[in-house]
Amino acid sequence: RFIPDLHVFRTTLLALDFYKDIVDDQKVEKKLTPVPNNFLDEQHYLDVLTPLYWEEVKMEIHRAKDMEMPKDCERLQMLRFRLEGPWIRLDMLRSKEECTQRLYGQNDLVLVTQKANPREEEDVHFLALVDTSIGTTLTMTTVSGEGMRICRVS
Repeated sequence: RFIPDLHVFRTTLLALDFYKDIVDDQKVEKKLTPVPNNFLDEQHYLDVLTPLYWEEVKMEIHRAKDMEMPKDCERLQMLRFRLEGPWIRLDMLRSKEECTQRLYGQNDLVLVTQKANPREEEDVHFLALVDTSIGTTLTMTTVSGEGMRICRVS
């Protein structure tokens, strides 16, 4: 059975800045390559369509931000984190009440921020993908390195 390598997809997705990259595309000027009628080869196809694909991904997240994202954050307590190559795995403790109100599935995209209202821009934030949600423990993964904006210099 073929299992695709999602490393590049996950790295690119989790490195997005929720407040700067995921914006209404009608309010920003985009310079996208026109799609030709024919492609020279596979690489030409990928070079043209990959940026368009990522624009579509960002617009889908933006749509969800406007239509589905709650106006309040769930408070989490960090239990532990582990560095695993380019990834950071976070084990977070949830309240029992929140566990009954918000359900997470594997690969749900979540915003981790310090603000009570996730719609208010915050320098210290990152995107993560849910690995598991068992009982009061929520385990998620994010990308380490340049993709993260969790350090603030004052």
